[in-house]
Amino acid sequence: MTKERRKYPRIVLHQLFEMSLGRETFVAAHSVDISEGGIYCETSKELEIHARVYLMLLIVDKEGESEVKTDGIVLRTEKKKGKYYAAIEFVEMMDEDREKLNNCLNRSAS
Repeated sequence: MTKERRKYPRIVLHQLFEMSLGRETFVAAHSVDISEGGIYCETSKELEIHARVYLMLLIVDKEGESEVKTDGIVLRTEKKKGKYYAAIEFVEMMDEDREKLNNCLNRSAS
């Protein structure tokens, strides 16, 4: 049996969002799962490994909505059944946004 390498637990999150690859390049995405450290999502186009992206997520849970903004780095991409997927690590997240994300993750996990 292989040991889980993830630093943070993940929760399933199905939500549409947009990410920015630059000032005027936007990519539609649909989240698959999320953790404090990053997000795994289906994207409307293939992303480059190590690309820097800006994400603005509106996370909806039983307590309401929380907007979380963060920069991310594309760690891995793959194509499955004609769809593109990307694993994105969160970087340079403001403490306030990290707290909002953690609160949503904790509420969803319980």
